[in-house]
Amino acid sequence: MKTIYLVRHTKAEEKTSVIKDFGRQLTTRGIRDAEKIGKRLASMRILPDGIISSPARRTMQTAKIISKNLKYAGEITVNENIYHTSGAKIITIIQKTEEKIQSLMIVGHNPSFNGILHHLCETNIDNIPKGGVIGIKLNVEQWGEISNGCGVLLFFDSPKNK
Repeated sequence: MKTIYLVRHTKAEEKTSVIKDFGRQLTTRGIRDAEKIGKRLASMRILPDGIISSPARRTMQTAKIISKNLKYAGEITVNENIYHTSGAKIITIIQKTEEKIQSLMIVGHNPSFNGILHHLCETNIDNIPKGGVIGIKLNVEQWGEISNGCGVLLFFDSPKNK
């Protein structure tokens, strides 16, 4: 059995003519929300074997804050193919994960994460909000076996939850 955690980046500044989408950084609220989610995940004793992040500034900031709270000692792998892509392409990335990794955290974006969630498991969650975290238990022994409906939702959390 494998486990995947999808973490959508927290609140970032708006893009402008000067600040392009890729370089948007977290707002003060975004930093606070990433800390909150990181602490909640730590209280649940979640410690992934690997973390992959989109290279966008806001996702990297979110990944670093959460990994610090989890006391994650490994490297955060940056994968350019997570930025502005489909859920299907991210699933392909997941399927290529090293088998020694049993639990994987991916920090990225919507709408691709919504697509992954609905591909892997039945749920009535329509949207993963900024800072939202989804835990999914995959009924597979190897990452390459991931298929439609192979997952079971373990939990859904967001900074707005009490």
